[in-house]
Amino acid sequence: GGGDGGSGGAEQPGQPERGRTPEKQAPAERDSSPFARKQFFFNKGRERLGPVKWDDLQDKFRTGEFHEKSLVWYKALGGQFVFLKDHPELHQALRDAVGED
Repeated sequence: GGGDGGSGGAEQPGQPERGRTPEKQAPAERDSSPFARKQFFFNKGRERLGPVKWDDLQDKFRTGEFHEKSLVWYKALGGQFVFLKDHPELHQALRDAVGED
């Protein structure tokens, strides 16, 4: 009996990885607001509600559940709640979002 001389298959070198750049997402219009990714807490009467997302906050603003005399807070504000009317940037963003002038 004779033995076979096994020949090892040549391995193909893997393709070098190209330097991949993370895809830049074009911001959706809806999320162009600086508030889009925040979570909000607000007072409704004696109730404290939250966390609510930006979309939900817009809905509550639209329905009047959340308004300029509501106390609102999110992380970037630091320690305390502010009245929406005392936060013109947020107030304006909400008005833009719901289509008020």
